[in-house]
Amino acid sequence: MMKKLFLICFLIVFNTAQSQRSSACKCNLLRKYEDSVRASYLTSEKLIKNTKLKSNALNKRFSFINVETVRDPASIGGVVDSLELEYKKAILNQVPDSLFGFYKIKDSISKIAFQRKYYEIPKPLIVKTGKIGKKIGILYVLKSSFNPAYYLKISNDEGNTWKNYFTGLYDENNYIFKSNSNFQLWRDENHIQIEANIVRMTEPLTLPGGGPVYETVKNNALVVINLKEILKDSDNDGWNDLDEKMNYFTNPYSKDSDGDGISDSEDFNPKYASVENDFTKIFEAIIYGNYTF
Repeated sequence: MMKKLFLICFLIVFNTAQSQRSSACKCNLLRKYEDSVRASYLTSEKLIKNTKLKSNALNKRFSFINVETVRDPASIGGVVDSLELEYKKAILNQVPDSLFGFYKIKDSISKIAFQRKYYEIPKPLIVKTGKIGKKIGILYVLKSSFNPAYYLKISNDEGNTWKNYFTGLYDENNYIFKSNSNFQLWRDENHIQIEANIVRMTEPLTLPGGGPVYETVKNNALVVINLKEILKDSDNDGWNDLDEKMNYFTNPYSKDSDGDGISDSEDFNPKYASVENDFTKIFEAIIYGNYTF
């Protein structure tokens, strides 16, 4: 009880002090935060714009990506979502009596499905896997971000060590990769390939629950990715340059973008140096319990 009261008093004092200083101090951290939000917003706007125009959808996105034409393409309708099949089967066997019941079943099945992994990647996220020589590749979609992103996990020593690379591509912007393709993932040791539908957005996401709606522009595309650019990690911090530029907005040429002595890939807040003062010390003492009265 005393801990809670102390925390409340501390927050009141802290907020009061901060409010008195905020009008006078348009500090660098605030400006950096606003710049970050602006950059993230502009990136999302650019992604939406790219997906709307047919011409943009067919344009070459990056110099390291080529799009070829497949004579006998795999059907997107043939892509089996095993997780969705499990949902439907479970609902047929036990019809939920409420919307909450439906989400409860879905959540339970998802947790079980995500425990099934291939080299630590949950199987429902995997698009394609492949091996060439000692190289193993896993192309998967990371759905934790606002724009689900395609990543490539590579091992050069038959699975002993791994590294993740952002491909520069996002799901449905403008590619929908086909996991049922007969093409092997590896074209050679320096290129991967994956069949895809090229799409454009006709209706954006609206709330609550409407859209987005997509139209297929090209259904016989083979996307070939040159790994030379994908593998670039100029500062050797564990994040490839594309990830830093497009997702984290950190400096791809500095291992420690905020200069706080912690590598970007290990820093919980890699864009801004951690602030340590009397307020933060007291707050951490209360939160973590390392204090005495």
